[in-house]
Amino acid sequence: MIAAGLVTEGTAMDWSAVHVRSLGASATTAAAAYWLYGAGMATGRLMGDALTVTLGPSKLLRTGATAGQRGQG
Repeated sequence: MIAAGLVTEGTAMDWSAVHVRSLGASATTAAAAYWLYGAGMATGRLMGDALTVTLGPSKLLRTGATAGQRGQG
């Protein structure tokens, strides 16, 4: 499961700039999308433990799932 997550995460990061370019954005915007995705991953990893302690694992999972679902559509 961890390997699948890493492959998925790597694919999303590697192809994020290509996807943004295919939507008609400039190369600068595509590069910014790549950078922002990487910064978001790093922030999530660095803050994950603190959020787990603060919110608790169940609430953090529910909040993350809700945020992910809202981002979908």
